[in-house]
Amino acid sequence: MLYANPDVADFLREHYVLHWWSVRDVPQMTIDFGGGRTLERTITGNSAHYVLDATGRPVDVLPGLYGPQEFLKQVGFGRGLVDMEEAELARWHQRRLRDAMTVLRPMLSASRDHEVSADEALALVTPGLGPTAPVAMLAQRLTVSKAAIEVPPLESLRAANPDRQGLSDEEWVLLSGYRYEGVDLNGQALMRRENPDLSEAEFGVLLRQFQAALVGDTVRNELGLHSVVHRWFAAAPPASLEALNDRVYTELFLTPFSDPWMGMLESGTYTGLERGGVVAP
Repeated sequence: MLYANPDVADFLREHYVLHWWSVRDVPQMTIDFGGGRTLERTITGNSAHYVLDATGRPVDVLPGLYGPQEFLKQVGFGRGLVDMEEAELARWHQRRLRDAMTVLRPMLSASRDHEVSADEALALVTPGLGPTAPVAMLAQRLTVSKAAIEVPPLESLRAANPDRQGLSDEEWVLLSGYRYEGVDLNGQALMRRENPDLSEAEFGVLLRQFQAALVGDTVRNELGLHSVVHRWFAAAPPASLEALNDRVYTELFLTPFSDPWMGMLESGTYTGLERGGVVAP
């Protein structure tokens, strides 16, 4: 959807050397309803855009999905970061973190009837690991547009932790006012090709829901996850792209490489299935 936007495609082609890096397979779930009817869904999955200089040094990370206009703004910033020394780069990330807090803190302070600190604001817009929800469930809720598809099958397997102390839906709506953008005609055409059986009315509902989810993704990722990235870079430069990538997937996306089952395999749960329903090489 993002790369279908002509402005994004042209900007990346002209100003970046692009490289795709697949770091892990995306888990898939297949539900067989019988009679030849199956439902297939991915159950987690996220992506990040890393901005590197000519030596491969990371200078920024755009975590998760962005709307086209906000994405262009951020990769535009990235062009100027590659020439910065470490101290200047750290100061830039510190300024960006302060900018995010100027948006977050007043709104959250007003809605919660007390002065919200920067640490509290950041905690509210980045989900914590709940004591009962599987990692896969929390990880999937990080991505609004994908969660609309992927969370229902996960919830059918196990209920999510309802108390994560995050923002309310109303607070996200307020934040979304800062980052509204729709899906362009190229993106709409792509969605139409992927859903040829929908009526015009049904497609209109699908488009409106996806646009709302895209706003949610952009706000959460830029004001939440990207703010965490700014804090990391302001404190110390990452040792390497590999180290930074591991930290992104472990601490931001909640899908650590150390757990191939993403928290969904628990040794203490009886399933009634041979070997607990686990098939492994």
